[in-house]
Amino acid sequence: MSFIIIKQLIPFLIHLPLVAYLLIQWYKYQVDAPLKQWFWPAVCIKLLAGCGLGLLYLYYYPYQGDTWVLFEESILLNKLAFQSPLDYVRVLFLKNTAFTQHYVFLDLAIEQPRAFFMSKLISLIILFTFRNYWITGIYCSLLSFYGLWKLANQLVRYFPDTRLSACIAFFLFPSVVFWSSGVLKEFLAVVCICCIVGVVLHILYTSDSGNLKWKELLKNLRIQYICWFGISFFVLWQIKFYYAAILLIALLALGSTVCICSALKTTSSRIRKSIYFLCFTGIFNLVPLIYTFLTGQSLLESIVQNHDATVRASSPGTFIIFSGLQPVITSFLQHFPLALWSGLFAPMPWQAHTGLVLSVSLENSVLLLGCIGYFLTLFWTWKKENKEPESVLYQLIIQSIWWYSITLAVIMAFASPNFGALTRYKIGFLPLLVYVVFSKIEKIKRQNKRSTHANT
Repeated sequence: MSFIIIKQLIPFLIHLPLVAYLLIQWYKYQVDAPLKQWFWPAVCIKLLAGCGLGLLYLYYYPYQGDTWVLFEESILLNKLAFQSPLDYVRVLFLKNTAFTQHYVFLDLAIEQPRAFFMSKLISLIILFTFRNYWITGIYCSLLSFYGLWKLANQLVRYFPDTRLSACIAFFLFPSVVFWSSGVLKEFLAVVCICCIVGVVLHILYTSDSGNLKWKELLKNLRIQYICWFGISFFVLWQIKFYYAAILLIALLALGSTVCICSALKTTSSRIRKSIYFLCFTGIFNLVPLIYTFLTGQSLLESIVQNHDATVRASSPGTFIIFSGLQPVITSFLQHFPLALWSGLFAPMPWQAHTGLVLSVSLENSVLLLGCIGYFLTLFWTWKKENKEPESVLYQLIIQSIWWYSITLAVIMAFASPNFGALTRYKIGFLPLLVYVVFSKIEKIKRQNKRSTHANT
């Protein structure tokens, strides 16, 4: 009995000191990080969230869910790595499962190829975590924290007036912290999104004022940026293709807007916003054609099929009701307002049926109040004379994040109307949206404070 206990403790005795050492060394390198004082609180909250995720699926839900399924399938792959390394390499890189017919994970490979791709990546992590779920979850949470930490500091470095907003959005907002932790596909999706956005920001950030010029942007291109962007986009496409598709559309529209405005030599904010809108909608309209060409199936039909499957698997009162949703554009336009509201703010307190849903609804209420405050602040600054101008880059980023968030929220509300699934899938845009909403309010408050001090 004592031997079994010691054997179970070995992963913790080895990896917990190692994690502590790595964090201490990482902290020493944060000399110039604008959010350095937030490092320890943020990383501790993140690690606790990763453990809490495993406990939630283990004890709260009647089924263990994705996190444990992914881990168990990863263990099967890990066993294959020791029993037949050549077969493991074939499965890992060549997608060849013909040599492993006796393994259960073949069902996952056929029915859920994206989950199987994630299992292959996790199997690499558990090669050195002794197949321990909790230690594996700690490393997954640390990887997620790394992406969020890098992007948050990058945004604050470029836009110093948004320090508190970045902390709230990336380190403190409950759903962001929780659903981007532990052994889930979402943790890796967050890392990829942060890496992609960070690379684009680094290339775009030629100056904090004036017009962005495409010739100057080309000078910022580096081989390593292209490689990181390509790897991150490939992984994101494999695990969450709709995140990758909408993010690519938003970034293509952003790049097109920069080039067009540079060619036209325009400085008008309204013209830039109009050009971005035209670019985004133009590129987005190509998506159904490309999807149909690649899959042979209408995009709207695919969304309705996912919607119907989610509804059949959901209990009454736990999903958004789109009455008579059909795979035609008029039906989608009819339900668009409900999809937009639900994708951003559902469930609300009156839709809560359990304590867990109630906590999520309170968070959504905070986001709703933040959005109201955002648009009131926007209206107030528009009416105010001699307002402090915002940088071109900040305006374009804000517009890109809004369109990315709205589009993704609507699509996910249609395709996955279950409240629980929707809350989890919102992690694809939630940290960026929360940052945008609260940064606008924070910037105005800081500007007003500086103006007050200047007048006195």
